[in-house]
Amino acid sequence: MTVAMRLGLFRRPTDIPLDRDPAARTLPWIIAVMAFLATIALAGALLLNNVIVRWSNSLSGTLTIQVPAASGAEETEARIKRVVSLLREDKSVLRVRVLSAAESSALVEPWLGRGAAAIGLPLPRLIDVGLAEDARVDLAELRRKVDAAAPGASVEEHQKWLDEMIGVIRWGWRLALVVVVLIFFAAAMTIVFAMRTSLRIHRAVTDVLHLIGARDQYIAEQFQRHAFRLGLLGGAIGTGFAALVLIGLERILAKVETLQAMHLELPVWSWAVLALVPPAAAALAAVAARYTVLRGLARMM
Repeated sequence: MTVAMRLGLFRRPTDIPLDRDPAARTLPWIIAVMAFLATIALAGALLLNNVIVRWSNSLSGTLTIQVPAASGAEETEARIKRVVSLLREDKSVLRVRVLSAAESSALVEPWLGRGAAAIGLPLPRLIDVGLAEDARVDLAELRRKVDAAAPGASVEEHQKWLDEMIGVIRWGWRLALVVVVLIFFAAAMTIVFAMRTSLRIHRAVTDVLHLIGARDQYIAEQFQRHAFRLGLLGGAIGTGFAALVLIGLERILAKVETLQAMHLELPVWSWAVLALVPPAAAALAAVAARYTVLRGLARMM
């Protein structure tokens, strides 16, 4: 007895013993594997989309100024004040925030380890600059002024780097979606072949049903309900296992300090999207089964 038979999902009396087919035993597990792969690929696409949104919101329209440490703390603070005063005079600058020494040290901890400042490393001080919307900044002129106020200071523009990274990530996002589509296509083809085999196995039964007046649509509906049940079962198994894998990966990645700044986590709403994989697999199985059986019956006439 198959898992689908024991669960009795969406069971209605049928004239065709479809649960006795080999497909009833193997098809749910084939669909489960494909649903697992589709869920992982879809989660990858949603994760990359979340990275794009977060980076765009946090880095777009911003500059970072690095002021190297001077020979003394007082001289470093004096340089920072001159740079801040210079920035606040610029009408295109909307916000200026000087990161504390502790914040600057925290940013390099994933690479240099904890307490990098405490062991005497000359860490630069950082100034976070927010630009007004649609502001046009002459970076060459700004770099010249900043260097005059604090020799050796550098101005880093994030937009060019951000655009390049987002471009690469978008290619990955598109590739993940293509993989999802290919997996569903492969699943549809698998269901088509399984239903063709099942229709041949039950040829004698379908002939009898035709003789007593059953229409093709009536016969196809029985295959359709059967495929829907198997698709939903396989989709639930595959997606459930994929969810466990994704939760485990999230917890592992959350402990890797060098990856924390990349925000490699799925937003809450994305789990609702992933939950659509089982019903999508069931609907795909039902549609593919109905189409295959109707075409097969038409050829038998």
